Amino acid sequence: HSDTEDRCLPAAARFAGEHRYTCMTTPPHLGGAYACGDSNTIMRDVSGYLMVKYRLKSVLDIGAGYGHCMKYFADHLVAVTGIDGDPACQGPEQQCQGLVIQHDYTLGPCPQLGDKQFDMAWSAEFLEHVEERFIPHFMYDFKRCRMVVVTHAEPGQVGHHHVNCKDDTYWVGVFNDWRFGHLADETALVRETDRWHAGWGRRTLMVFENLDKL
Repeated sequence: HSDTEDRCLPAAARFAGEHRYTCMTTPPHLGGAYACGDSNTIMRDVSGYLMVKYRLKSVLDIGAGYGHCMKYFADHLVAVTGIDGDPACQGPEQQCQGLVIQHDYTLGPCPQLGDKQFDMAWSAEFLEHVEERFIPHFMYDFKRCRMVVVTHAEPGQVGHHHVNCKDDTYWVGVFNDWRFGHLADETALVRETDRWHAGWGRRTLMVFENLDKL
């Protein structure tokens, strides 16, 4: 664990007062991303486990930010596609150049995906940034995937543009409505990786399977 990783934590970033670590959000209704990455949401151990167990060959990252999570999969020969609404994420600090589509989910599903299908969707700390009325837009794209792994902010959790902070039961209901089954045992297993009680991310990991792709 390095000093650089500490400085990349959002809490540290706010106190450091260094612009390169602040939330770069354009326009302000988006969740934003940290160019240096967020050590609470970059989970290489979880990614590696999922990649091996489920023999992943393709991953869709919704809310990809600067591509730090995507890069792990790409480095292990998994085909990756990311989506993020922040134009800043298209800049030189993007870790997966040319692989992140700029799209705002308040406008609808992502048309640039065409008819693409994926083995898995990964979406870390994205759900809470999207108003409830726009949920169908990203769920439509999750349906392209055989399985979906997400994290979510909890009720009362403070953060930039947190507009839909709900508990596990709420999100299980949303995914059930879209014919996803909650893999409770797998969810419990990946949550066990939260050995140091991270501020967010690992403790709300959830794993779902697409019942229409079994």
